[in-house]
Amino acid sequence: MTSFRSKMIVVAGVLLMPVVFFAPVSAARIDTPVGNYPYSLSAADFDGDGDIDLVAANYKSGDVSVLKNDGQGSFEPAVNFQAGLYPRTVAAGDFDGDGDWDLAVTIDSTQLVAVLFNNGAGVFAEPINYTVGLNPSSVCVGEFNGDGNVDLAVSNFSSSNISVLMNDGGGVFASAVNYETGYGPNGITAADFDGDNDIDLAVVNSSSDNMSVLLNAGDGAFGPAVNYGLRDFPVSVIAADLDHDGDNDLAAVDYFSSQVSVLINDGDGTFNPAVNHGTGLQPISIFAGDLDLDGDDDLAIVNCWDHNISVMENVGGETYGTAVSYRSGRYPHTLCAADLDLDGDLDLAVPNAGSNTVSTFANHGDGTFYSCGDANGDAMPDVGDIVYLINYSFKGGPPPALFLESGDANCDGDSNVGDAVYLVNYVFKGGAAPCAGCP
Repeated sequence: MTSFRSKMIVVAGVLLMPVVFFAPVSAARIDTPVGNYPYSLSAADFDGDGDIDLVAANYKSGDVSVLKNDGQGSFEPAVNFQAGLYPRTVAAGDFDGDGDWDLAVTIDSTQLVAVLFNNGAGVFAEPINYTVGLNPSSVCVGEFNGDGNVDLAVSNFSSSNISVLMNDGGGVFASAVNYETGYGPNGITAADFDGDNDIDLAVVNSSSDNMSVLLNAGDGAFGPAVNYGLRDFPVSVIAADLDHDGDNDLAAVDYFSSQVSVLINDGDGTFNPAVNHGTGLQPISIFAGDLDLDGDDDLAIVNCWDHNISVMENVGGETYGTAVSYRSGRYPHTLCAADLDLDGDLDLAVPNAGSNTVSTFANHGDGTFYSCGDANGDAMPDVGDIVYLINYSFKGGPPPALFLESGDANCDGDSNVGDAVYLVNYVFKGGAAPCAGCP
């Protein structure tokens, strides 16, 4: 535990020092400004320095913001590159085979997907456009035809189809081949669903309230869509081995019913009916991965109208623990996960369309993302937590918002008036930061 807290001390202390700068301590959340109305994120080592950077697609400013990581989970000021009118979703892949990460960006209100090539230092060239269907909503990458090159699949909301574009290996894509889906295809994901070692596709159809699975014949040609019912306006989907049986299952979020739908794979690319779990208000994005390092895949969900992300621990198969939520900026959108601080676990990042920022959340290694001393759950130990702890300790107010230990600034194993005193000393007198010196 000592090594974790000493590392977190390096990451982001300045955000938590309103009076005097002492040894820094991690905030669970760091906000970095980007362009106007950031809608989606992609994570990769764009500048080749060994740590994971971020790129945000900014819907209203027509560009992408590159956030270079300092190696400890903090980011340099954004550098912007033009992408085209209304960039919506962004995905990273080495399209030209030169060893660095390029970008593919869907351009909403058009019939275009833009490809931006990286010079190896995280500097991107002017976009090269390819024609797809109408109002492309999402893009994913995969090696679809067995030639070793990274191809593209794009969902086209207003054409009710997907476009598959094959890469010649030099970053030039063939004309799109289109496949019918349900109505209003939105989020798309790629994985091997039927166990034949090629990459299949799944897309959620917002307007027909279902999901289409298209199996790959092995040469990049896809069979007809097989549809599975979901709830009300599904918008995002992720593939992962959720029941730990060796095949890829699916989880989708349903925007208007505020639920996540989990579909377990029979092993041959057919899926059981959805099992639904409640989320926050208007979930818009989902990620699956082993956040608590226990060997199974947990879920993280962006709740747009609650302005937060929720983490749901996988406790076996289709069963998940109670969601623990962490406040983001305003109107968060497409979530991504990566080891941003190089400590061996998955951290979370989300663009906030209403705040023009990207929020990053450092993982404690057990799937929690709070800062100790954060009694009110806003990811920032400050004067609000002092008031919250006093109300809890003396007036019967609600307990700390996340769990009892989240208000524990002085490391005595509980949240109480001692933590309020500790925070008063920290906030107003330049005292030690929360968790400083904890075992």
